[in-house]
Amino acid sequence: SPMALPHSIAILLIIPTILGLLAAPSCQAESVIYSRKILSGEKAKPCTPNNVLYTGESLYGGQSLTWESYTFIMQTDCNLVLYEGNGSIWASGSNGLGSGCYVTMQKDGNLVIYSKIGNSVWASQTHQAEGNYVLVLQKDRNVVIYGSSLWATNTPQFSLTSNSTTESGSGMADEGKIAMVTK
Repeated sequence: SPMALPHSIAILLIIPTILGLLAAPSCQAESVIYSRKILSGEKAKPCTPNNVLYTGESLYGGQSLTWESYTFIMQTDCNLVLYEGNGSIWASGSNGLGSGCYVTMQKDGNLVIYSKIGNSVWASQTHQAEGNYVLVLQKDRNVVIYGSSLWATNTPQFSLTSNSTTESGSGMADEGKIAMVTK
């Protein structure tokens, strides 16, 4: 039977899917069903997106998430960096703070870089209630942690204003958040 999602969580998951931000191109058709599975804790993956890091997963030195020309990489110098092509557009600033580092999407919603001896060298400071979270490198080049939108690099290429409308006719709420508009 379909899982009942609270209305706000369902909207949170459907809106990014509609905008094409949550799922990799090969995964878009199944993204709403898949989003429900993420929140329910299921690990079944209908496809393998390379722009997503799930709760409990890690990137080790040299491993990355990618979307078209964007790369979110855990570098071997312990710096977590977002690149557009060859240019760095965001970095954790943790280079040189450890060795053998890896970044983990924790079950409390916090994205943390650890050294090989287990010392935390950087964190997104997004710890919340224990649950299932997902970090997504979006096609707008922003990196976002979802569960509730907890943290972002704030590097999108486009923005909508309160007077803007999308192709579907939805607009932006006064706070700059996506809102569903029914007519």
